[in-house]
Amino acid sequence: NGAFPAEACRIMARIVANAEEGRNVEQEYAFVRDFTPKPMSTLESIVSCASQAAIDLRAGLIVVFTMHGRSSRLVAKYRPPVPVLMVTPDAQTARLHAARFACYPVVVDSSGSIDQLDVLLKDALDYAQKHRLCPDGSEVVVVHGTNEVWTDVKAVMEFALAPGEVSPFFSHRSEEQVASYSCTKINLPRVLDPALPFRKTKIVCTMGPKCWDADTMGALLDAGMNVARMNFSHGTHEGHLTVLETFRAVAA
Repeated sequence: NGAFPAEACRIMARIVANAEEGRNVEQEYAFVRDFTPKPMSTLESIVSCASQAAIDLRAGLIVVFTMHGRSSRLVAKYRPPVPVLMVTPDAQTARLHAARFACYPVVVDSSGSIDQLDVLLKDALDYAQKHRLCPDGSEVVVVHGTNEVWTDVKAVMEFALAPGEVSPFFSHRSEEQVASYSCTKINLPRVLDPALPFRKTKIVCTMGPKCWDADTMGALLDAGMNVARMNFSHGTHEGHLTVLETFRAVAA
């Protein structure tokens, strides 16, 4: 609610993306897996391997087909090093998971027949490239169901390749490329290609009265806001409803 909300959000987004470059994803994955009660469910056992596969393959994206978001939620639990494109036919599921770590939902109109998998996957990869979620030519980890593409009961993991040529600057950081795990990545490609990778940590903005006009809302979205929070300790329910309707119109 300060004088420069969009600028503050933009700086926060860059700080977060920069900090993610110094994550020790192998240790994070091992920590979560070691402290998860055993035996795991069959679904969690498979989808947790998707995060491990993304690490081992230096993949660029994980695609999860899900009806209710259970499988994508489990993938996110293991803090994957790449974005998770969550493909779902349910708009409410997409909204509920938009704030989850690494998850970027997309709503599709599909019955979920396994025969549609190839078409849905191609559309998902096209969407990922259009929104710069996935580097050209990178490995993609795909999690889908057995009798239908949705994975909320049984899951299968396979692999695909994103269209295009591999970027010479695309590579996950290694220990040799990081000054320390609390510092930033400093290898040569990072210097030559200053564009930050796609951010997996989400930004929640509590919007005060100075952010209630459509232009400021649009600027916040462009700056990197993922979730808009309203403080009902102030204002009226009717006033917040007006703000919500304005925000939905801007975000549409």
